[in-house]
Amino acid sequence: MQGENRTGAILVVGSGVAGLQAAVDLAASGCRVYVIDRAPLLGGLMPQLDKTFPTNDCAMCLIAPKEEDRSGCLRGGVAVGRHPNIRVMPNTELQRLDGEAGNFRAGLLTRPRFIDPSRCTACGKCTEVCPESAINEFNAGLDRRAAAYLPFPQAVPHVFAIDRTACTDCGLCVEACPVAAVNFGEQPEERELHVAAVVLAPGNEVFHPAAMKQYLYGLHPNVITSLEYERLYSGTGPHLGQLQRPSDRTPPKKIAWLQCIGSRDIHSHTYCSSVCCMYAIKEALIAKERLPEGVDAAIFYMDMRVCGKDYEQYYQRAREAYGVRFLCYRVPSIAPGADGDLTIEYFDADGQKQAELFNMVVLSVGFQVSAPARELAARLGIHLDRHAYPITDPCLPVASSRPGVYVCGAFQAPKDIPESVTEASAAAACCRAILPADSRTRMPDAPQASSPAAGSRRLGIFFCGCGPDLVEQLDMAELQNYAATLPGVVVAAGLPLDCAPASLADLAKIAAAERLDRAVVAACHPVMQDPEIIEAFRKAGLNRYLVEVVNLRGEVAWVHPDDKDRATAKARDLLRRAAARMLSLHPLPEKTLPLEQSALVLGGGVAGLNAALNLAQQGFGVFLLEKDKVLGGVADRLHRTIEGVDVKAYLDKLIAEVTSHEGI
Repeated sequence: MQGENRTGAILVVGSGVAGLQAAVDLAASGCRVYVIDRAPLLGGLMPQLDKTFPTNDCAMCLIAPKEEDRSGCLRGGVAVGRHPNIRVMPNTELQRLDGEAGNFRAGLLTRPRFIDPSRCTACGKCTEVCPESAINEFNAGLDRRAAAYLPFPQAVPHVFAIDRTACTDCGLCVEACPVAAVNFGEQPEERELHVAAVVLAPGNEVFHPAAMKQYLYGLHPNVITSLEYERLYSGTGPHLGQLQRPSDRTPPKKIAWLQCIGSRDIHSHTYCSSVCCMYAIKEALIAKERLPEGVDAAIFYMDMRVCGKDYEQYYQRAREAYGVRFLCYRVPSIAPGADGDLTIEYFDADGQKQAELFNMVVLSVGFQVSAPARELAARLGIHLDRHAYPITDPCLPVASSRPGVYVCGAFQAPKDIPESVTEASAAAACCRAILPADSRTRMPDAPQASSPAAGSRRLGIFFCGCGPDLVEQLDMAELQNYAATLPGVVVAAGLPLDCAPASLADLAKIAAAERLDRAVVAACHPVMQDPEIIEAFRKAGLNRYLVEVVNLRGEVAWVHPDDKDRATAKARDLLRRAAARMLSLHPLPEKTLPLEQSALVLGGGVAGLNAALNLAQQGFGVFLLEKDKVLGGVADRLHRTIEGVDVKAYLDKLIAEVTSHEGI
């Protein structure tokens, strides 16, 4: 077994919005972080969503932590993948956890993806030649994908995988891969990590309503789940952003949403899944916006639970400004109608029985804990309630029954994105408080770029040879000769694979040997490759602002696939412009500024007291200000919570801890 000892490290299980937030918070505080996920990519359920309420922002972009550079989709996953304090391990499960808080030994199992992530350039040649297909899980089973596949266009890591259950070992992908990344001999790998604490954020799965025959799910093509509806109108979905009903690919005129499918039901789950009311409103609004000829959107509900910041206004806007109909009735069953339509019978507000035809019915399914998550909890000794959610203290809702193991996000209980993010930060703060203040890992200093001599303009242009789409659709030899003639260029070289670690090291060696002070790399996918390429040149002493990547694949080869001369001419133009820009720029200095290691907390209620105590436990000096004569805030006037917690006893203990802490 391979062993790794990282004293002071934290293990995050799950890479959804909660897991990513916890990881970035911990890394920013100086912790070593390992992020593992059973899936071959990061993001959890979030990438399958098209928009998020109440702002209707792109769901992919919301996975980004605030400090990310705001370039590209799924930015949170990109940020995690780039952070020097974070190691990401997809296809990996936590098999065992020995030890105690502050000194855990975590046994991990990484399953093969059969494509080497360090070599794959996401060119897609393996998918093009793959003759086998499988159900596309990302599109909720609405279409099929190849056995060699990229889960979705913005996947992080941006690396293909091979589904061995659908693969016939024909070997076509091996022959087609231009960088020899396919490896059918890859074996599962075990490793052991030494970590101080664990954050469990494996998320939830959506309820599958196949057993509820009264709703015709699986029996009628135009009865779909809310997740399938998300994929139907998504730009990366099976209909490429066109909202069409499955049976005949026509735009629906009337759509009904049925609430509480798999939630608040003694036959499935008695709890409320928290998010269904709001996402049904969002989906109805999207239908109103996407179908220019108009659509009648009706939501059948028991009661609308729109408790959140700006949620009530969102609900009112849907009802008053967009004309979404809200019908207070729990539909017991639906019946098939003519031409693929569906009939819903209900009683209106006046008690009159009504019957309406709808072109499509969306079942608003709730959350449930997945079988793998339940098995994980059992292996770790985490106590679960009757719904299979972790039992936690109402006064510390992120602490599981096992000290040092924290839970957050939808795995803790069904919840929306903002609450998941809040809990993730809370779990990260609890993990950080376990560690001594001097255990923080100092961020590695960036290599200091040497200032170019006055008037110096030593430019290098490097070419990627990672895929046949560049070699076949561009005259790379002519481009390299042309680049060598440009003003200021002292070296123009081609590399076999400029985004692989070995070739990136070669870049640094050439730059150092030629005493370059600026560089242009003609490659592909700048969003994904920029950071790695820039870092390679930084190690060679170049200023990061004097490095530019030109996208020859996406902006040239793929745009002009059948006109090599035109593509090569455009590539010359892009190279000339990039070279001229680099020669005109001056280096920007990077400065390190001192940071005061203390915090000011305004307000001495329960939130302020907990914030102050946690910061002090992390080793920061804290100033706690309260305008009243006593601490406690509103909690000082309460007696018991709905769970039966003695608020007075809890508050007295919390105040005593805060007032006696020497750091506050």
